[in-house]
Amino acid sequence: MAHLENMRYRRQPGAAAAYDDATVISGMSPSTPTTAVDDSFGGGDGGGGGGVAGPASDLGYSYEKKDLDYASLGAAGPGAPHGAGAAERAPRFAISTNQWLALALITVLAAYVRLWRLSNPASVVFDEVHFGKFAGKYINGTYFFDVHPPLAKMMFAAAGRLAGYDGVFDFKSIGLDYVAAGVPYVGMRLMPALLGLAMVPISYVTLAAMGHAADACALGALLVTFENALLTQSRLILLDAALIFFTGMTVMCWALFFTQSQRPFSGRWWTYLLLTGVNMGNALSCKWVGLFLVATIGVWTLKDLWERLGDLSVSLPQLARHFAARTFALIVVPLTVYLFWFQIHFMVLHKSGDGNAFMSP
Repeated sequence: MAHLENMRYRRQPGAAAAYDDATVISGMSPSTPTTAVDDSFGGGDGGGGGGVAGPASDLGYSYEKKDLDYASLGAAGPGAPHGAGAAERAPRFAISTNQWLALALITVLAAYVRLWRLSNPASVVFDEVHFGKFAGKYINGTYFFDVHPPLAKMMFAAAGRLAGYDGVFDFKSIGLDYVAAGVPYVGMRLMPALLGLAMVPISYVTLAAMGHAADACALGALLVTFENALLTQSRLILLDAALIFFTGMTVMCWALFFTQSQRPFSGRWWTYLLLTGVNMGNALSCKWVGLFLVATIGVWTLKDLWERLGDLSVSLPQLARHFAARTFALIVVPLTVYLFWFQIHFMVLHKSGDGNAFMSP
């Protein structure tokens, strides 16, 4: 019995033509009785092999090659896989109207969970002793020394300044009453609460960009909404909310960057890549734990470049451009962002303080 086999031809560098799927008709042995091939093959009556009859030995082997236009295939840009149609070149990231509505409802629910009774407890809790105090020093411009990078602490100082904190309250011990001292602590706690709230849509978009179904995206956002550790640390004056926010932003931008993999060096491709580097630098500027994020993106980048090295459709100059782009966006940009926030740190802390004993300004 005759059967059909599909063969796909791949263009090699320097080839003059490309071929689409070529259908091969495998014959039968000479002793097989005469049979007819189904008219559905080849497009019906007339030409293309439809209605072929006769001994199998006469049928033999035949195939049809369809030339394709490489000019249209090259529209995807440098480094795009050849043979990819318009559908393959389109980003796989898309969120429907119903998904946006579901995300909006989940975010409203998360806002209630994150912001409910944010004023409780009305006293200094855990490491608010340290980071509330540092916020006051930024407001007063008093130099201090701390083991953590400055960004998250400066964000608390900005939130406190907007809320009316004058930097006088010293947060010197756990349990001190905020209300009696007139400290606008709710405004300072609002900043990490909003960053924790932002992690809900960030998680949803990240899962969608990675190609997961709408139900999986909604489930991931709900899990972030009700996760106790994330909920607790986002309601206090602690560095972790800022660290997790910028970590989430980094991973989201990195996932969105890969939705543009068929359009290398396009505007969106560069935007997502640069935003990945900026947010990675911000995460590193909050706590040194951000180095684990740098390692994660670094290993992922090496894997991506290794796969491109084995892709015959990517020339060596194009590969060099990919390498240079990632070096700039994922190494130079994060380091620049990190040094920038330290520059702001030293500019703001222009008065001598207790930090002089550890390191001169």
